[in-house]
Amino acid sequence: MIRLMLHNLWANKRRLVGIATSVVIGVGFLAGTLMLGDTLRANFDKLFSLGTEGIDVVIRPEPPEESLQSNLGLQSQFLDASLAKEIRAIDEVRITAAVVQGFAQILGADGERVGGEGPPTFSQNWVDDEGLNPYNLIEGRGPEGTNEVVIDEGAALEGKLEVGDTVNVLMPELQSFELVGIARFGDSPIEGGVTYAFLSEEGAAKFIPIPAGKALSVVAAAKEGVSQEELLGKIKPLVPPGAEALTGVDSAKEQSSDINEAFLGFLTTFLVVFAGIALFVATFSIYNTFGILVAQRSKESALLRAVGAQRGQVLRATMLESVMIGIGASMLGVLAGIGIATGLKSVFEAFGLGLPTGGLNLKPSSLIWSFVVGVLVTIIAAILPAIRGSRVAPVEAMRSAA
Repeated sequence: MIRLMLHNLWANKRRLVGIATSVVIGVGFLAGTLMLGDTLRANFDKLFSLGTEGIDVVIRPEPPEESLQSNLGLQSQFLDASLAKEIRAIDEVRITAAVVQGFAQILGADGERVGGEGPPTFSQNWVDDEGLNPYNLIEGRGPEGTNEVVIDEGAALEGKLEVGDTVNVLMPELQSFELVGIARFGDSPIEGGVTYAFLSEEGAAKFIPIPAGKALSVVAAAKEGVSQEELLGKIKPLVPPGAEALTGVDSAKEQSSDINEAFLGFLTTFLVVFAGIALFVATFSIYNTFGILVAQRSKESALLRAVGAQRGQVLRATMLESVMIGIGASMLGVLAGIGIATGLKSVFEAFGLGLPTGGLNLKPSSLIWSFVVGVLVTIIAAILPAIRGSRVAPVEAMRSAA
């Protein structure tokens, strides 16, 4: 029966290519979606970890409710900027900074907007400390005058801007600055499409619409040998009512968790729906193809029954075909998923939705789930045709049926 099954696979290879193609497409979309989701989560985790790597404690207003918007510094509540000086007086504190942040849309050399098709565009006061500021200057210097600006490397490349150029920035009114420096996020230009216009303290006070003497957050770095938890304990007594303090590690985890829930969860669900549709269509294609094959083999099945084959043997032979097709096609589908994940990344970039994808993150769980789903779909779709084929009576072999 196994030899016969293998012979039938080869004899019907053209029709079975259709089954395999359906499975490959469905599994490929599912695997590609899961791979892209895993990659985005891993790289957003890396992004936020780099952003708070040198920050030991963050003090911020308590958000009215946990949300991505509040954690990204877009809340309407403020802290007194003088809190930074109070915290700096603690012996365990190395340095502090009051962070002021707002909207800024950088215009390129051609007058076109840079970024802004998804990832946020920020303006912020320049913090001249490598620990508190994840951006490192790669050209020029930090802003000193009111009308001087430092922009991120990605914005400089996209806008074709160089140190010494005049940069126009919407804040939201159009403002002109002298570009005095270009900064890179950490050691690589992976920024997730976010753009930054960094201003001096005087420039931030003038152009960022925040009440005088206020800040969105205060960040602090500990002296060598002092842990984040220890510094947090020293700072908490100074935290005013309506504000909260948390370690840099907890801040990074919270931001990553929020973006996973608010953006990546929706994105992954949206893409999985398309993968589900592809698998749903594949199920009907497999069902119909096996139905045709079983009908064509009815005389053969009857002859097998007449010479002693049991009904279960005929059923198992057909199901074994589906298992072999499912295994082979699902393996190809998982490989195709790598290409689909890369293609989805390119599509997002083409629409201006820059994402910090980096290299693909291949989690074994996602690969295994995609493979298992492909095999199960093939088996389930073949069950009814296989049962019908096994019910052919031996007497059918003696009839001159078409």
